[in-house]
Amino acid sequence: MTLYYNSPIEPRELQILKILTDRMDIPSDSTKRHYNLQKGYEGEVKFHTALKENLSSDCLVLYDLCLDEKGSNFQTDCIIIKQRKIYYIEVKNFVGDYMIEDNTLYNLTSKKEVNNPISQMKRGKRLLEELLGKHGFNFPIKPYTIFIHSEFALYQLPTTLPLVLPNQIHRFINNINNTHSKLSSVHYKLAQRLLSVQNPSSSSNQVPEYEFEQLKKGIRCLHCDGYLVDGDFHRRILSCNLCGCPESRESAIIRSVDEYSILFPERKITTNAIWSWCGEVISKYKIRNVLFQFLKPIGEKNRLYFNSPYKR
Repeated sequence: MTLYYNSPIEPRELQILKILTDRMDIPSDSTKRHYNLQKGYEGEVKFHTALKENLSSDCLVLYDLCLDEKGSNFQTDCIIIKQRKIYYIEVKNFVGDYMIEDNTLYNLTSKKEVNNPISQMKRGKRLLEELLGKHGFNFPIKPYTIFIHSEFALYQLPTTLPLVLPNQIHRFINNINNTHSKLSSVHYKLAQRLLSVQNPSSSSNQVPEYEFEQLKKGIRCLHCDGYLVDGDFHRRILSCNLCGCPESRESAIIRSVDEYSILFPERKITTNAIWSWCGEVISKYKIRNVLFQFLKPIGEKNRLYFNSPYKR
């Protein structure tokens, strides 16, 4: 039986960039970073779906571990723990035509070198081996880089490199299934140890600087670039000023609380703060009622704030 300890996790950096993109002019390098993070996350989700649909072996699967070994930070896309080996998997969501020359990957259209996934894979394998050895686990590690996008093509591929192309993914998973595996308590201890030694602060964070006052306020529509305005009072519905799509007042407020908590984790969630963040389109009275309904109030009177389950 396959046990998934987690699913691919949307990076906090990506969550922040998504919100900032709608509320301020961000630098071009941040726009590129946003695109790359989004593509990477989508690739991991697609690979996770392929595993869920096809992986049937007795194994443990872990995603997006932020690890540190002797001051060297590395993040795993996917780790599959089998009886006698560990699969260390990097997932790449590249699109277009590429070629390999001298173990370097080039985009054939731009003629530019791409951040080398082969070196990244080898570095991650080495650091994971050292980390596991330090904790008393000595499983052999098989590294692979999976190219997940159906419109990716790679030329001059050396057969010695552990690279899996889009049309080979199903066969790759079947090979894992066909490798005998029977897990013991040692394997579960290994998975728990990897989860326990994570260092989230080691993950990359390249967001531009921002302040509450400089960001555009309001409740963004879920379906277009518009903003929600207070609509039917009795039905407690908000509607988009561009496309007219509705959303319940409660959902819109809690979604705004989530955004506020992601951007400003050190700030307290208060009625005034959420009222301002929502663009003052909903009365403080209504916001306060929703906060009392869904969040835990802390403090009294003028010092009252709320503890959010969305707080990162």
